[in-house]
Parts: sequence; structure tokens; C-alpha cells
Amino acid sequence: MQARVPTYLEAKLGEVYEATRVFLEESPDHDPMAVLVAHVMSADTRECKNAAACLDSEPLLKAGRAYFALLAENDRLPPGEQITEEELALPRSLLLDFFLGRADIQHRAQEVLGLIERKFSERAFQQATILLQLFETDQATRIQNERKLFYEDMIQRLGVRRRHPLSPDETRRIKEHFAEILKGLDEDGAFKASDRSARSLSELYEGDGGPSPTSADETQSRPRGQFVASKTEPGFPLASLDAHTPTLVPDADPLMSLSRTLDWLASEHQIHFSLQVRHPAAIRRWEAVARLGQRDKAQAMTRAVPPARWRSPSNFPDLPLIELIGRHMSATVLREYVRTLTRACYFVLLAVGDTGLEDYIDTYFGWLEARFSINGTEFIDRLHRESTLGEQTLLETLDAIFDDFFSTPMATLPFSFTEAQIHQAIRDFLVQMSGASLAEVAPGYFDLGGFLLDHLLNVPYPTREFPFRLHRIV
Repeated sequence: MQARVPTYLEAKLGEVYEATRVFLEESPDHDPMAVLVAHVMSADTRECKNAAACLDSEPLLKAGRAYFALLAENDRLPPGEQITEEELALPRSLLLDFFLGRADIQHRAQEVLGLIERKFSERAFQQATILLQLFETDQATRIQNERKLFYEDMIQRLGVRRRHPLSPDETRRIKEHFAEILKGLDEDGAFKASDRSARSLSELYEGDGGPSPTSADETQSRPRGQFVASKTEPGFPLASLDAHTPTLVPDADPLMSLSRTLDWLASEHQIHFSLQVRHPAAIRRWEAVARLGQRDKAQAMTRAVPPARWRSPSNFPDLPLIELIGRHMSATVLREYVRTLTRACYFVLLAVGDTGLEDYIDTYFGWLEARFSINGTEFIDRLHRESTLGEQTLLETLDAIFDDFFSTPMATLPFSFTEAQIHQAIRDFLVQMSGASLAEVAPGYFDLGGFLLDHLLNVPYPTREFPFRLHRIV
């Protein structure tokens, strides 16, 4: 397999790793995150001559922290769907102008706003959202901006169609491909119960740490479910983790045939399935650097580096697919999953006229009642009232609704899924793919974890193809 070209932040972290580690070894009294930011800024800007000078400049350090936060959010997106290196120069310059108090900041701000408008016109809503966060606005403006992004994103998500539909022969080939994979995995025993199959994710964490079922913050900062300890050490130099894709080890994973099928679907039909993952070796690598600096500041680096990235399973060939799925599952992912389902229901309710999507409202509300004994009409009314008449953004209201309605019944869910349940969800996904009609599914990136959660939580949909509307990443 040809090595994937690293993203901008992946390459940058690989570039500054050794210098950051050496600096903290020699000067352990520094904030490790500040030292990393200073090295990134010294590599990217003329204003920061070296890391030491940047650390001594509060304005440069503030600009660097904001810039790194933007880089991390951008790097969460799949490769090829991120703000480019050339485009990143504009927000970086704006942050420098702002924190250094330069007079021409309005001109720079207009350039960034022009970039945001271009992202809107290109329907790159995720990139537009990241760039909008640079601007301090009042609550009314934030609500207005978010509302615009919500409508545009949902129209794109629920209404987009493939410009050149797949032919009947191509659709048949996809179905047959997944049916063959399903048959093969059934026959070779990959889906058969094992001695560990009843163990939950929380029981399968190794000594490098796992999230607490009650703490979303801990989930973000620590490694996720680790199924096979012997597979967690990468077969390639750690120094290259953020810059290179390791060499594929053929047939090392019992689900390798599925990973290859997902690659085939992406290359042939541009339907990409991704998981949001932090590589365990990269986590340990940067945790070791964080421990060299001020101990009370180490967690900030642990949470931010490396970011949880949307990547194809083939980007992690040294980790079994079942482990990648376990690491994807978290309290944070489950919260976002509920947001996704709820936002879609709310949008369909708002839509005027016959959209052909109305059946989803009934299936969603029915599932809430049957699975969690939740009356969805109660919080949907609240969602509309508070996000339109109140002073909260849609996201703030969705989070409040999750805390009030979903947090208790879902508190331990991502940590109680067993290996056997996840294998069954994978099998159900293969059945879905072998029966779905993908002729009009538009190219894009899709949340594989969302599809698996559908099966783990028994979520019904009007059609087998409907989840493609909801679980689109970009």
C-alpha cells in the first residue's frame, strides 16, 4: 500500500516533536503545551524567531494557542477535506495581527471573511464553522450564524444526490461484494464467539489508561477501548507516527477483508467510511513529552495531542478493526450521535411541504419511547422554543436536552458494549450494505461508528439507505 501523504498538522507534529521533547528535558519548569505551541509558531511564522522567544512573548503565545486550536479542529476532518496549508496562512496572520495589536487588522479580517464566504459557496460547512470560531461575536450573532449553518448543512445532508447515479451493474457489484465478505467472515469464524467476547470495553483497557464511564472529559484525553494488547505496539518508528502511514501487514486482522472492501468502495465509488480515533502509540508518545514539563499543565497537552481524527481504518493498519471501533466509542461520540439524530428530526419537522422524509420522525420518536422510555415531543418543543426565542445556540440547547433526557439512560452505554455485540453490529452492517441500494448515495465521508451504533441500539429507519443522510461527516 502506498503511504498516505500526511496532513498539515500530522507533518507539523512530526517536525517539531524532537525539538519539543529536548526543550522540555532541558527546561522542565515550562508548560508543555506552551512549548509545543511555541515550536509550531517558530516553524510557521517570521514573528517567532525561535521557541524561546515565543515563550517570552505573551501576545505570540496567545496567538499560537488559538492557531493550534484551529489546526487541531481542522485535522479532525478527513484528509483532503481540510483547510489547505495556503488557506491556513490567512487565519494565522489574522491571529497575529489581533494579538500583536496591528493597525491593519480590519483588512486581514475581511480576507478571512471572504474565505468563509467561499467555503459557504463550496458547501464546505465544516471548514466554514472552524473559521467562524475565530471571530468574537455577541450571542445574537452566534445564534444567527449557527442557524444559517444548520439549515445549509441539513439541506445538503438530507437532500444531496449523486450527480451521476451508479448503474444497476455497479450497484449489483457492491451488493455482491459485501455479501461475499459477509459469507467469508461467517465461514472463517471471524464472527464466532471467543473466550473474551462477553467482556465490555471498560474491562478491555490496558495499563495506559481508559476513560471513566462517567467522565466525557476523561474520554477525550485518554486512549479508548483496547481489545488486543499485543496489537497496540506499532511496527514502525514512533517518530514517524504523525507524518507517515505504516506498512500494511497482510492478513494480520481477522476483519482485514472488510477494511479492504471499504478501501475498494472509497476508491471505486468515493464512499468513504471513517472512524474518529487517536492512535494509542501517539498518545503514549506525547504523554511522555507532557510529563517532562509542569505536571499540573500536562493534561492540557494530553487532551489536545494528538487530536481525535476522522480517518479510514486503512490509515491504522497496525491496529485491528475491532480495536479501532472500540477506541472510537466514547461518551463524547455517543452525545454527538444523539445530536445528529435529533437535529435531523428537528429539521424535518421545520420543513415546509412534503419532503419525503416525514417517516423518519415516526421512527425516531418510536425508537426513543421503546428503547429509553423518552417522550421525544417534549424536548423537541423545548429545542424549538429555546433555540429560536431564547438566548441559547442550537448546540447549547441540544447539550442541555441530552443532559436532562439522555445522560442517565446512556451513561454507561459505550463502556458496556461487548466484543460480541460489536462483532454482531459489524455483521448487521454488512447485511445492510449487501441489501441497500446505493445508486444515488452521493460521494462523501461517512461515520462508520454511527452505522454500528444504529445496530447496537436497534435504531429503525424508513429505508436501509436513510442512515447515509445522517452519518455523513462531510
